[in-house]
Amino acid sequence: MDKNYEDRIHYRRKILNEHHDVVVAVNDDSRISPAVRELYKFLFGTYLPVRYPSMFKLHRTEYEQGPEIMLQNLVTNELLPVEPKGKTIALLETLGKHLDDDFLLLLPESNVEKDPKYVLEAYITICPAGFNPREKLGKKLRDIHGPVPAYAERLEDSMDRFFAKVEVGKYVRRVNWSVTTGAELFAAGPGTTHAHEGEEVMELEEIDIDQVRSFMISDILRAR
Repeated sequence: MDKNYEDRIHYRRKILNEHHDVVVAVNDDSRISPAVRELYKFLFGTYLPVRYPSMFKLHRTEYEQGPEIMLQNLVTNELLPVEPKGKTIALLETLGKHLDDDFLLLLPESNVEKDPKYVLEAYITICPAGFNPREKLGKKLRDIHGPVPAYAERLEDSMDRFFAKVEVGKYVRRVNWSVTTGAELFAAGPGTTHAHEGEEVMELEEIDIDQVRSFMISDILRAR
């Protein structure tokens, strides 16, 4: 969280409205819904009001149907229910409107007992850096990383082992950094930040440092 939060939230909502089919989607709702609801309730009910009390505050409200705990975003002055309600995609949209973070949720393959591969089942990705997340939905980790040079030969096995070693109830975090030289934060697909097969790559003679952006990609793994 920083001084750019309010401006960034306005930007995220604009992109969500203009490119909805690209930036948010759900594959197998029945499988991923419990994970999305757990994430939503933890962030809005515990993490945000504890970590950022000057920006998020919990309230106990009384309605005709009974009491309910609500989270107030003190920046936008909006109230949000802590208990996740409604469709899975609506919960993802709410996360995208109030947090300057993107979330991609993967689950192990169903009906595969030995060495299941992880599949992208849902996401809210307002600021994709050089890829179209909609094209990755429902794909296995190895297919998602198909454009990555030598992923199948050098990285696939180690990544699968990395996922498999996560103990039940434990969290593991892995961080990658990337840098762009002037693209929009919403940079989905060819012609943005990544070179794709068949494209001509030109070396930049000068770089405007004020236009350089850095992205942190953080993988949070949890076994259940």
